[in-house]
Amino acid sequence: MALRLFVVTAFVAIVLLSGWRVVRTLHRPGDVPEYQQGLSDFHHIFVFPAMAAREGVNPYHAEFMERYAVNRQYPLYSPAMFWLAYPLALISLDAADVLYFSVTVLLVVALAASALFACRMPRTVVNVFGLATLILLSRPGHVNLLAGQPTLLIVLGAVWALELARRRPNWAGVALAVTTLKPTFGVPLIWLMFCRRDFHAVAVGVVISAATVVAGLAPFVASDGLGSVLTSLRESQSQHEADPTVAAETTWTRLDAQALLGKLLPTAPSGAMNLGLTAAILLAAGWVVWRTPRGPLTDGADNLSGLVIFTATLACIYHGTYDALLLIVPWVGVAVGRLHYQLPAKVQIIVMVLLTIPAVNYLSARTLLSRLAIEGPLWTGLTALNSISIVALFVLACYCLEAISYRPEALSLSSGRQPLADSR
Repeated sequence: MALRLFVVTAFVAIVLLSGWRVVRTLHRPGDVPEYQQGLSDFHHIFVFPAMAAREGVNPYHAEFMERYAVNRQYPLYSPAMFWLAYPLALISLDAADVLYFSVTVLLVVALAASALFACRMPRTVVNVFGLATLILLSRPGHVNLLAGQPTLLIVLGAVWALELARRRPNWAGVALAVTTLKPTFGVPLIWLMFCRRDFHAVAVGVVISAATVVAGLAPFVASDGLGSVLTSLRESQSQHEADPTVAAETTWTRLDAQALLGKLLPTAPSGAMNLGLTAAILLAAGWVVWRTPRGPLTDGADNLSGLVIFTATLACIYHGTYDALLLIVPWVGVAVGRLHYQLPAKVQIIVMVLLTIPAVNYLSARTLLSRLAIEGPLWTGLTALNSISIVALFVLACYCLEAISYRPEALSLSSGRQPLADSR
């Protein structure tokens, strides 16, 4: 009883501290997001685009920035995103802020419970709120709560898409469709789940996501024409890529392989180089997963194929610090789940360290970098550390999956030795 009270109290305390920081740095229209971070992403991704859609303005068009005094062009999220947020445009901004922050806290608890479920661990009060507290203390968890990123919802979709793909493929398809709200998650996951032979789930997910994209763009195509909408999509993406926060050579938030390439090269990598790197990662991951026989290594989210899929998704294309929440299931899996027993003993600690680095690397935060006046090679090293960890994890996961896939004794070990009985 005392332990339960302590864990729940710690969780509530962290939520209150996070809420205090959100209020202290709350973003308002016209504020610079990097300095007034409180729910800035929530406003730019959900509320303001929903307001624009309500008034018939295409959120991808330059008019969106001019009319709503926002500092960022709307990136290529699925148009279903601003229609999903449409009810928020009907209430005051303050009410929307309170509602979204509350929902985000609930999603943190849901992610903790989902990770424990996927890893066959009991969903007790201590386990759920203990893990939820660790999520909030981590850098990606803190950033999600502070800025109001939609990553928690997307990560939940990814976890359940992999977890239910074999047992409940229709529901897995719905979960996969949720990840396509942010195509940098959805597109790699669709490809890699196809390579894992989760064909039914992929088909359902593709149909649902395609329908939502068509329906979401239909009002703007009807009013402005298809050519105008396509042009706005291209211009929106070009302006997004030009943002110093996003550009590979100047970003301090990205953790993908393209960002690492941008810091290693003397000049900014070309579009062709980035595209080639993305294709190489997805093809390598797809090949390794495709060659793995159906069984414990490919069933569910807590296994080696899941580790390959999650790390390939983060490595292959643009992802920020907040997206490292995708590593929660592998982190729990290596600590106490099936993944621990599928990894060779000599690499378990290495994998655990690499999974932990993006969670604790607060030195890559803009605030600390500026306050400590960190520049030059040290700045490059600190801001590249997360990318190095993700790329190393991806390479190591592919090697381990390839090495273990055709060893019958290893397959037997990975399915036979469980840390705890399945508590479902």
